[in-house]
Amino acid sequence: MKKFWFARNTTLCAVVFLGLGLARAIDFPPVTPEQLAMKDNPAQPGAKAMILYRAIERDDRMGSQAEYAQIKIFTQEGKDYGDVVLDFDRGAYTVESIKGRTIHPDGTVIPFNGKAYEKVIAEGQGFKVHRKAFTMPDVTPGSVLEYKYVVRWEASDPATHQYYYFPRSEWEVSKELYQQSAHFVFKPLTMDGLYWSLRSNRLPPDAKFNHEQLTDKVTLDLVNVPGVEKEEFMPPSSETKARVLFFYSDTHIPEPDQYWKDHGKKWHGWAEGFMDKKGAIQKDLASVISSSDSTDVKLRKIYEHVQSFENLEFESAKSDKEIKALKIRDIKSIEDVINGKAGYRNELNRTFVALARGAGFDATLVAVTERDTAIFHKEWPSSSQLAYEIPLVKVNGADIYLDPGSPFCPFGVVPWEDTAVSGLKLDKNPPVWAQIPLPPSDDSSIKRVAKMTLGDDGSLTGEVEVTFTGQDAFHHRLWERNEDDAGKKKDMEELLQDWMALKADIELEKVNDWKASNVPLVATFKVTVAGYASQAGKRVLIPCTLFAAAYRNPFTPTKRVNPIIMHYAYDRSDDVTIKLPANFQVESMPKPVAEQNNIADLNVKCDSNNGTLHLVRDFKLKGLFIDQKYYGAVRGYFQQVQAGANEQAVLKMGN
Repeated sequence: MKKFWFARNTTLCAVVFLGLGLARAIDFPPVTPEQLAMKDNPAQPGAKAMILYRAIERDDRMGSQAEYAQIKIFTQEGKDYGDVVLDFDRGAYTVESIKGRTIHPDGTVIPFNGKAYEKVIAEGQGFKVHRKAFTMPDVTPGSVLEYKYVVRWEASDPATHQYYYFPRSEWEVSKELYQQSAHFVFKPLTMDGLYWSLRSNRLPPDAKFNHEQLTDKVTLDLVNVPGVEKEEFMPPSSETKARVLFFYSDTHIPEPDQYWKDHGKKWHGWAEGFMDKKGAIQKDLASVISSSDSTDVKLRKIYEHVQSFENLEFESAKSDKEIKALKIRDIKSIEDVINGKAGYRNELNRTFVALARGAGFDATLVAVTERDTAIFHKEWPSSSQLAYEIPLVKVNGADIYLDPGSPFCPFGVVPWEDTAVSGLKLDKNPPVWAQIPLPPSDDSSIKRVAKMTLGDDGSLTGEVEVTFTGQDAFHHRLWERNEDDAGKKKDMEELLQDWMALKADIELEKVNDWKASNVPLVATFKVTVAGYASQAGKRVLIPCTLFAAAYRNPFTPTKRVNPIIMHYAYDRSDDVTIKLPANFQVESMPKPVAEQNNIADLNVKCDSNNGTLHLVRDFKLKGLFIDQKYYGAVRGYFQQVQAGANEQAVLKMGN
């Protein structure tokens, strides 16, 4: 990773006009006859498309970023790149000045005269993500697409900020497609004593930055930039893409260690100030716990109490009237959270820590990066990496991480995105780093119990009960929180069908409790599978594993580029009992399996007794972080697991 530091002794006013032409700086460059005639990418034969030229010009002084792309389409599938999608936080950014054109191989130019459509796709604490989409005209294999647009935001004024408030800036160098050439420009904020630094990740070794001292502008030109391969269970895209990040600071923090020390003190002070409401804490605790409660009961009561508050992080947008009614327009302390019984995730977690302390617990907060979107880098002086605060409570000498700020998250569980990560403990003597552990596979499970009857006609009927615990219960409840009963029923029936190798008639009968977090999620189904048994003379073949499709190999490609990162350790178990017709006898069945390795534990046992066939299968995933060089072994192992799940029992028909 490359690192550079720069400083300027000029004022913002002296250079602000240098960026006025940025939005107009990128024009459509000429397309050569050779580019129009291209049939394939010689550096990546068989590609759907490639980027001929790409330009990014970011100006933090003006609060704008101009982007341009020139894309060559090779195949029918490549035409999809004519559908351009731009996601952005509407509260902070706007996307404007969209222009484009399609050039056919014969040189015909078709300008984009259409409309960009915009809609909300996600909402949360302090943000509303919009998607702006447009479609390029008359895209065909052989065409060259060109489009450009400008992203704008309110430019930061260094005179009104302290160094640790400045957000980082970034060049996203890699894209999904191979880039023949690319050009990047960065104009940083400038003022007396304001420093900026850059870090680069996955750039070619010969990449060279050009820093123009007069204009304080950084440029980078690259050729032959590989595309990013998308694969199942890969690291976050922020780690697999080449990128350059720019950070701001003042002269007091020349290195990241000092940054985390200084910023850690500030963060600790902010959190403590938010929680310092002893009167509100004791008043609220009086209605939650009693002196006769055990230590465990007290902590669980506080947890359930805070989790019962309205979670604004996961709610749809509220009107001003609704916000005013809840008294949540401006939450300044835990007192506002308690009085309004509502808050965002971090505010709820701070409230839990304050109440736990008030009840005598040793509790604090740990700021973390969610590993589904990024990996934390201590060497980067940017607190924006640490998005959420997770409570840490010490009970009888043991550390317990919790997250009442996430609805439906069970006590003693944190979302998998926040496990196996380093975090900044909000301590008065920073930096203190914590490692949130990876829970064992038994903590998150899906158990399928089926009691079935095989009919003389080969059909299979019966009842299936599915029990979800830990991460599995939490995420299913979270995913379904906004669905009505009909939507939940449909989703659960489709989930069960996805696990079954044969088409089934499935009816969800009941679910125990969608809204609880302290009990497993249990769903009961009625299931009928026509033609479950297949006849071969006087013998009948039946699959032993009713849920064979649940063991599909997730690693089917023969080659892999990225390391493997699974989400969380889990247990998947099946207990299937099949009552056989009176005139059937079991002639053969799969052999027992008892295997253990660094990836998983697999145990399978099949037996027959009193006219029934009984199979118990248990698969525990243990290995989550696997280097790419072991991919062949991992792929082979999961192929064996899949093959074993498809084994059959042979039944013999009586006379």
